[in-house]
Order: sequence, then structure tokens, then C-alpha cells
Amino acid sequence: KGKCPKCGAPQRAGHARCPFCTHFYSPEHQKWAIPCKACPQLSAWGQSKCVGCGGWIVVQCLFCQNLSPHNQSGCL
Repeated sequence: KGKCPKCGAPQRAGHARCPFCTHFYSPEHQKWAIPCKACPQLSAWGQSKCVGCGGWIVVQCLFCQNLSPHNQSGCL
């Protein structure tokens, strides 16, 4: 597990930003963060549910049935 590069707090699983100082854990976390439609939380890539409110942040493809983050333009 990593630490926040700004404040040194331990990294929380599923979070893209530090919940204490709101700094992104890494440039990759910032680039691939998945925003929630229901709350202001950003979840790390690979999460199916928001780490803040627990709402779904993925959608299911109508053709292949795979899940992709809702903010992607097409099925992954």
C-alpha cells in the first residue's frame, strides 16, 4: 500500500484521491479516476461501486454484457 505524496496518509483502497487533503495518489489515479454521478467522490479505476456513496459507477454493454466505467465513450 502506498501513501499520499502530499500529506503522507496511508492510501485507501478504491480511492483515487486522499480523503484528508484531496490530492491524487498518482498521475495514473488522476487520469483514470471514475466520477460518481450521485456524489462528488472519485473512485479508482477498477471499482464497480463508488467508494463514497456505494452507487454503481459502471454500465453493462448491450452487446457483450461486459462492464465498463460509465464515463468511457465505448465498451472496453
